[in-house]
Amino acid sequence: MIVTHPWLSEIAPRLYCQTFPKLVDNDAELDVFLEALEALVDAQRGPFAWVVMADALMQSSAKQRKTFAAAEARMKEQDARFCAGTAFVLTSAIARGAVTAVYWLSPPVYPYAIRSTREAAIAWATEQLGQRDDEVGQSSQRAGDRSPR
Repeated sequence: MIVTHPWLSEIAPRLYCQTFPKLVDNDAELDVFLEALEALVDAQRGPFAWVVMADALMQSSAKQRKTFAAAEARMKEQDARFCAGTAFVLTSAIARGAVTAVYWLSPPVYPYAIRSTREAAIAWATEQLGQRDDEVGQSSQRAGDRSPR
């Protein structure tokens, strides 16, 4: 999959990373990112996972957080089908608490974890992706096993 925004990268096949700048200078910049993010999610035809370097998100404005929420809602169906999980990298206890509170009030349609290092987040996301691959493989085998006994 071709990644088309500097805040997005591919760590491994179907394992993507979102890395935000310290400050998103304007809303148009965020809109361009979210357009690229939604296109990447829409293009998925099987399990995928995320690592989100999220400390900088704590600097976003209320309007920007609302814009993120709207994008999350638009991607909900595709995420429910294919997102194996999202691992947030948060070094601040306050940031970890904020994400936990938001997701407690409005749970995502995918598994998530909060980790303090990129390496730990990659390990968790890779494990989730493997589990989803196993589930999809087992489901495909069951669907294909239509032979009479």
